Amino acid sequence: LGDNDIGHEAVSDFAAVIQKHPRLRELLMTRNRLGAAPELGVRLAKNTKLEYLDVSENLIDSGSSIVAALATNTALRTLLISGNKLGKQDANNLSEAMKDKSLHVTILDLARNAFDDESGVRIAENLHLSKLESLDLSGNHIGSQGCITFAAALEDKDTPLKNLRLGGNPLGEAGGLRLAEALVENTTLEKLDLNSGGNPFAPATGAMFIEVVALNRTLRFLGLAGCELGKIGTSEISEAIRENTSLTTLDLADNYIKPEYASELARALRQNRFLHNIRLIEGNNIGGPARRELMQAIRER
Repeated sequence: LGDNDIGHEAVSDFAAVIQKHPRLRELLMTRNRLGAAPELGVRLAKNTKLEYLDVSENLIDSGSSIVAALATNTALRTLLISGNKLGKQDANNLSEAMKDKSLHVTILDLARNAFDDESGVRIAENLHLSKLESLDLSGNHIGSQGCITFAAALEDKDTPLKNLRLGGNPLGEAGGLRLAEALVENTTLEKLDLNSGGNPFAPATGAMFIEVVALNRTLRFLGLAGCELGKIGTSEISEAIRENTSLTTLDLADNYIKPEYASELARALRQNRFLHNIRLIEGNNIGGPARRELMQAIRER
């Protein structure tokens, strides 16, 4: 039902679909200007069959009845609600649902909403009590304190999270450092996307994430595009790539990596037999022979 311009006036009719069709397992209602959609939340709270709901980009305001319904819904496993206007009240509702162990969702997409630093703290502080395996909070306004709380969650062995996206948030130097420190020891997270979206790392934070590349043995995907790692030292990046034995995908685009280090990077890529996908050329001003050498090393993977 995506892209049908349903509007908030008619949403009650479509909310009834959830109740009238007991076999319905998936519902996609993206980009329909649903607005507050209180009827949808009421139906969802009582539903025991729907497992997948996508209501992304629907002008849904903070205090969403859909998010509130997660406290009583026991069937939903995937909720995609990105590109809306969710905020503090929704973060509080999610945190309380985790604390009460009533949140059954395992995949939650909250990207591009209006979650601030306090919201990040609230969502992260009870992650260890949730069933969440995949969480997308990219493109919000989460700062240092939120990032520090996520780091603490990743150090808790009870946190089930395997996929975390925090790119495009002003995580700050203290938050980024703390997150990197947690990742050096973390043994559960498999995918971390920190592609900056205009929020590059401070030098100390970048250096710590280069160490994560070298030492972490669980991550399979690491997105560090736009983090200005090249300003820290390309030799360090090359050494980290040589040492890593777990990453299969690494995004280092837009990192000010200098072309004179292309040969060193190419040698590191040839020595690493685990990386299958790497973004290294885009946005790094690497051209001519240096570009060809790196492209050849990447093709040889």
